[in-house]
Amino acid sequence: MQTQTSSHARLWAVVAAFCATLISLPGAAVTIPDNPLQTGTAYPPPNILFILDDSGSMELTTMPDDPAATSGTDIAGLAYTRNGLSYNPNIDYKAWIKSDNTRLTGGMSYTAAYSDLSLASGSTISLADTDQIFYAPIPPTGTPAADYYDKAQNYKLYKIPAGGTTMLEGTYGTSNWANVDFFTAKTGLNAAATYTVTVTQPGMFSLNVATSGGSRSTPGRGVDLQLLNPSNAVVCNSTGNNNGEACSVANPTAGTWTIKLIRDSNFSNVTLTATWGRDNRCDTSRSDWTNNTAAFVNCVAGRPIVDRKDGTTPAARSLADELKNYAIWYSYYRTRMKTAKAGASEAFSRLSTNMRVGFDSIWGASRGYTNIRFRIPVGTNGGLFQGANRDTWFTQLQASDGSGNTPLHGALQRAGKYFQETGTTGPWGPESGANQISCRQNFALLTTDGYWNNQSGYTTAVGDSDSAQGPLHTSADLKNQLRYEPETPYIDNSTSARADTLADIANYYWKNDLRTLPNNVPKSTDDPAFWQHMTTFGVSIGLKGNLDPKTDLNGLVTGGKRWGNPLDREDEDRIDDLWHASLNGHGDFVVAKDPTEFARALVDALSTVEERDGSASNVTANTTSFIAGARIYQARYVSGKWTGELSAFDASEGGAAATAAWNGSEGIATSGRRVYTWTGTAGANFPTAAQITALNRTTGVAPINGTDNAAYVKGDRTKEIQNGGDQRNRSGVLGDIVNSSPMYVSDTNTIYVGANDGMLHAFDAGDVDTSTTTDGKELWAYVPGGISFTQLANYSDPQYAHRYFVDGSVIVSTRRQTPGQNILVGALGRGGKGLFSLDVTNPTTFGPTNAKWEIGGSDADMGQVLGDPLIVTLNDAAQTKAVLVSNGINSTNGNAVLFVLNLQTGAVIKRLSTGVGSDNGLSEPRGRDIDGNGTVDYVYAGDLKGNLWKFDLTSAASASWNIPGNRPLYRTRTGQAISTGVAIARNPTDGSAWVFFGTGRYLEYADNSDNTVQAMYGVKDLGDAQTVGESELQSRGIAVYRDVANSDRDLRTFEKNAPLPAGKKGWFILLNNPDIGERIIVRPQMRGSILVTSSMVPPTASTCDAGGSGWLNAVDAFTGTATSEAYFDADRNGSFNDGDKLTDALGNLIGVGSVSTGGGAPTKGVFIGNTMFYSKTDGDDGSERTNGGGGAPRRVQWREILQD
Repeated sequence: MQTQTSSHARLWAVVAAFCATLISLPGAAVTIPDNPLQTGTAYPPPNILFILDDSGSMELTTMPDDPAATSGTDIAGLAYTRNGLSYNPNIDYKAWIKSDNTRLTGGMSYTAAYSDLSLASGSTISLADTDQIFYAPIPPTGTPAADYYDKAQNYKLYKIPAGGTTMLEGTYGTSNWANVDFFTAKTGLNAAATYTVTVTQPGMFSLNVATSGGSRSTPGRGVDLQLLNPSNAVVCNSTGNNNGEACSVANPTAGTWTIKLIRDSNFSNVTLTATWGRDNRCDTSRSDWTNNTAAFVNCVAGRPIVDRKDGTTPAARSLADELKNYAIWYSYYRTRMKTAKAGASEAFSRLSTNMRVGFDSIWGASRGYTNIRFRIPVGTNGGLFQGANRDTWFTQLQASDGSGNTPLHGALQRAGKYFQETGTTGPWGPESGANQISCRQNFALLTTDGYWNNQSGYTTAVGDSDSAQGPLHTSADLKNQLRYEPETPYIDNSTSARADTLADIANYYWKNDLRTLPNNVPKSTDDPAFWQHMTTFGVSIGLKGNLDPKTDLNGLVTGGKRWGNPLDREDEDRIDDLWHASLNGHGDFVVAKDPTEFARALVDALSTVEERDGSASNVTANTTSFIAGARIYQARYVSGKWTGELSAFDASEGGAAATAAWNGSEGIATSGRRVYTWTGTAGANFPTAAQITALNRTTGVAPINGTDNAAYVKGDRTKEIQNGGDQRNRSGVLGDIVNSSPMYVSDTNTIYVGANDGMLHAFDAGDVDTSTTTDGKELWAYVPGGISFTQLANYSDPQYAHRYFVDGSVIVSTRRQTPGQNILVGALGRGGKGLFSLDVTNPTTFGPTNAKWEIGGSDADMGQVLGDPLIVTLNDAAQTKAVLVSNGINSTNGNAVLFVLNLQTGAVIKRLSTGVGSDNGLSEPRGRDIDGNGTVDYVYAGDLKGNLWKFDLTSAASASWNIPGNRPLYRTRTGQAISTGVAIARNPTDGSAWVFFGTGRYLEYADNSDNTVQAMYGVKDLGDAQTVGESELQSRGIAVYRDVANSDRDLRTFEKNAPLPAGKKGWFILLNNPDIGERIIVRPQMRGSILVTSSMVPPTASTCDAGGSGWLNAVDAFTGTATSEAYFDADRNGSFNDGDKLTDALGNLIGVGSVSTGGGAPTKGVFIGNTMFYSKTDGDDGSERTNGGGGAPRRVQWREILQD
């Protein structure tokens, strides 16, 4: 235990951007990361070891080994639907991407394509030297039959004849070829001659006439040949200098053709040969296409119609573009090895630099199966995937060659042993010993194209590991214990033991603690392990096992299905063994049948690497007292997967239930949903025609048309990759909920929340005292017209990089505020500039006509609104209902501006600009009603420059509204930003008005490392239009900080309770004990005479407190000192006594007024009775019992305009 009475500083590292591309907005004061700051900004970079199959079979040009034959005639080897490596004209092939995100440029010419089966370098060949042939399916009309692609009749042949000057297209039919007839003749001495040929046969292919031999009287001269068609028109003259003349006509017309031998000099005994026949085959090299058999025939000029499935009109490429595309395919994709390199290069090119990546092949360094080819270079840039580290990784990948067998056992064990290393050059380096970061994750991505058939390098047998119980592990915070239990689907579930399978190896290095470090590794949806372990992902290139991962997992869990035996022979059971290994390693498994699927599989695996649970929004409750049915509602998200959750938890004085009463993600249908939108002038059903066009996606791994994209947004999962489509896999259709807080409306028992799937969602919260089957069901959703639909088009992309859409605050008026109505006003927040409004009076009948208005970013004063709007009644004669909106960040003008909007129409009644910029923005407003008549009189809000503003709205005429004295009420001591709302209250002792706020910001990456000392403030509003100076405030402090050993939280007290000195106009408390960097980014709130705030400390880079940390604080509002009694039940014994107090340096016993929340920073709390419930940035929730008597229970708020 340690007691500390002085502050200490903690140094911050510059935080690397984690898998985020930054938005750059015009006039942007704040560069908003696309990923939540609350997760992923400071977690130690995980270790990833990518293992490439470099066996000999990787140089094959088919995938799988024996593509399934088509009926009619077999074209499987050259049709991309059967052979995943065959040329697919619908793909715009790209050369391999390099470490600097540029692409290789060689091998892209049809006459100079790379010939090597593994490399994109070295010798080239001209594809024009021989015919090139491939097949493509005829686009089906409507939904094709299940066997559509099994039939050759549903394909077309495409042929690029030698020379590469044209392209032909053939259709399925019957071959018809044979030599029909011929004749020969010899001329006599000096005899010119005329012959005729009658072409009568149908399907005539060619007429060929030639002369040869004989003698001539004049050297170099002899017979000439002339060919005339049935119309006696000369179609060929052959006039060489000898007797070897020739004429040929393709597809001659029926009738009598005339052949003339013309004397150039005397000649004799010249042989004339004429042959004519038919052949309608497009590929004359096919020996199985004999006469009158199924074949592709009647080739004519034509090119494939390219359907990119992105909403663009299908059309053929130019011949030059088609030949170039074909050459790129040949150089970079035509073998398994080339496809694997293309996919891996593409996937890892998009990987954040904040990863540590190594490379290995199944044969290892120098093909010696002992050492890893490229260990994570921890000694250079901390091993991060950047600079020389990145260059070397790409070089190792793209230089790999294929040969030999497939020793997967040794490769996977080599990875497991690598992650057990303890040295400074190992994967836990460059630190040593106890300084190595314990929460670093380790991933092995194992790719292979075939059955394992060699155990080279497998030196330490693990036995039948998945049948043996694992050791018991205890988490670092002592809250959790877990061990591996041998159960389905992890065990072999066989009658006899199967030792040393690939699945056993993956299980061994997952269930055992690889290091003796604190067990605080982040958990994920599929991986519950918190000890140091290896997570295994498997990708099978082309080969599928006997079991289907899409359909058979449930049967393996229940025992209805069993794993086959991979030990008895080299067959499909060994592919299932790779899937089994992925399950045992708590990763994922994909069978990739073509280049696109391989890239997607790696992208999907890498997104799991980035998975983190988080929450940045406030909890809400359905009651303020502990009655039957009391519940809190929490929104969360999972980064990487970018799914969200809205959960309802039963609440009691002891906290929230561990298990949710319902989860909103389970209440959203995947079809038949009611989804609405805004056209620009009115409400409509989603999607509109214009939105469908905007949702077309032409880029990414899988271009998608707008109709399919809109269906995906609405929840259709039939075209996700896991269901055979091209769209990103989801575990649920509810998108991530980051900064939008749930809004509970008691009038209708409805909850509203925004999500980054592009929607505001309305959920049935259920009656407070009665649970029904409709609790947690989505009622409808709304897609604001102000979001970026071109960005939303990427939502289904397997390589989706997170974006914000509907991420702002949502408020709803009560029927007391707007009689007979509930009006919703929502902000896009980080998702864009502007607001939207809906009439939600009757959620069950909500439809397009209930969309009221939207305001976009065309107004130069409107920015990204991050705080709650405030619904008020104005002082005009009509007592107009209005909504007060602070303009937020990144407005074009850059000033701090308060908007007063007509609630019913959205029209701007008044804008009050502070005139203070640039790069400024006004934070959340709060209103004050001084005479209790229900109208707003004064409004308070802070800005990013540290000014506290007061707006006077007392007049009935908007023209008279003003900023008193055109100066702020207060300027913070060093320009500390006020990025959130304020609380206001009246001191019952002297009637003075007070404004309370905290400083600090957490909006962009730079804020993580900002060590500016922030503060908590209480300032009087004396009504004199003067700015209160810092010297007029009383400095208060944190008296005691105690680091409580073996506890999940620390404790603090503020200065001993004492009156505010005479003449002082308020107080401030510096937040510098124990941590510089502590700040207040959520609105404070009043509880009686006590000011309650949540503060946060940003995460430190590359440490295990990556979710950040924080404090719940309570002070006497009007003195800035400790409450008269302990406010928090520090010892958690259910009572408030001396056990909840700490002793300061002067011996004073002071009640605990500040408790840390352990891992994760707290959001704004909600009170049910005297229990405070809150959410944390690590995705957990928390609660604290508070002392309702911690301050004198008296009325201190005269009439604050409250929305919550």
